[in-house]
Amino acid sequence: MGVRKRRKGRKKYQYTNTPKKRRNQANRKLNPVIENQDLQKEWNKKKSASANVEGMGLVFKLHKMKPDNMTDGAPGPSNSKPVKVKQKKTTIVEKLESSANKKKKKILGGTRLPPDLVAYSTRMLNKYGFDFKAMARDHTNYYQDSWKQIRTKILRFIQNPRHFAVYIKERQTANLPPLPDLPSSVDMD
Repeated sequence: MGVRKRRKGRKKYQYTNTPKKRRNQANRKLNPVIENQDLQKEWNKKKSASANVEGMGLVFKLHKMKPDNMTDGAPGPSNSKPVKVKQKKTTIVEKLESSANKKKKKILGGTRLPPDLVAYSTRMLNKYGFDFKAMARDHTNYYQDSWKQIRTKILRFIQNPRHFAVYIKERQTANLPPLPDLPSSVDMD
C-alpha cells in the first residue's frame, strides 16, 4: 500500500519545485545581481561567478585563499623555485578601495543626529559653554546623564558639520559671543 501511494505522489505536480523556479535559481547562481557599477562593467555574463571574480583579481571563496608564500602541499613557506603566476587585473580592486574610502569620508562628516540631541546640545552650549559638570547638574538633564556622557553628546554635535555649522551661524545672527575654545583635556577622537 505504501509503494502505490509513493508512486502516485511522484506523478502529481510539485508546486514548490517548478521548472521555472529551478531555472531562475540556476541563473541567479551563475549571474548574480551586481549593484556596484565598477563590478558591473567588468562582469562577463558568459563566465561563472567564480571565474568572473577571480579574473578581476579578487577571491570568490575565502576559505580557499592562501598567502603568497604558501604552496599546496607544504604547511610552511616553500623553498622551491617560485612559479610565474599570470598577473590579474587589479584596476577593479583600486576602484573598489577608492569608492569605499569616499563613502567612509561622506558618512563621517554627515551622520544625522536626532533633533532632540541637537536641541539639547545647543541649549547646553548656550547656557554653560564647555562646563560639562555644570551641564550634569542642570535641571533640564532629564536623563540624568553624567558629565562624561554629556561631553560625548556635545562632541558628537561639534564634530557634525551639518548641525554645528548651522548652530554657529545662529549664534552669529543672535549676536551671542563666540564659543570659548575647547579645553585641552577634551579629546576630539
